Amino acid sequence: GGEVGHLAPEFGGINAWINGGPYTMEELRGQVVLIDFWTYTCVNCIRTLPHLSEWHRKYNEKGLNILGVHSPEFEFEKIYENVLSAVENLGIDYPIVLDNDFKIWDTFDNRYWPAKYLVDVNGYIRYSHFGEGAYEETEMQIRDLLIEAGYDLEGISVNTAPEPQIDPDSDVTDAEMSRTRELYAGYERNYS
Repeated sequence: GGEVGHLAPEFGGINAWINGGPYTMEELRGQVVLIDFWTYTCVNCIRTLPHLSEWHRKYNEKGLNILGVHSPEFEFEKIYENVLSAVENLGIDYPIVLDNDFKIWDTFDNRYWPAKYLVDVNGYIRYSHFGEGAYEETEMQIRDLLIEAGYDLEGISVNTAPEPQIDPDSDVTDAEMSRTRELYAGYERNYS
């Protein structure tokens, strides 16, 4: 599975690649790899993309490879053209693998969108984070592994912008003033 300290599982059951590939974990040994499980309609995943894009821009030539694993929540997200269009519209430049059958998801024993697994040059998972947030912490973990691998990061600064905070005024009982939780089509998942 995808537990910290374990060897990162090999990819299998791949449906297609976008922006490069195919890659195997064995081929990526000697490089630091950030694996990001996401799906293009997940608002939580979308909110992490600017950070992933920034890390790709800053560290790709310094030894970091980001691989997006697109594991669809809905049937229409399995369609290659839909994912390709989303990748283009969202400005994603790093490789994306389509995991329509959840083979990679299952080998990592993953349960969350988004989920990040940081793999060292020897192929071991050294850090994981589920959900949004912890961007500075994740970037520091990336930097630590790159420096450990011998990459020079001089002149590349860490993004220390504060993470978004929930406005305490939005946590009210007045329906017109409160936050709107994530909504789903259909009735089964819209419970309080």
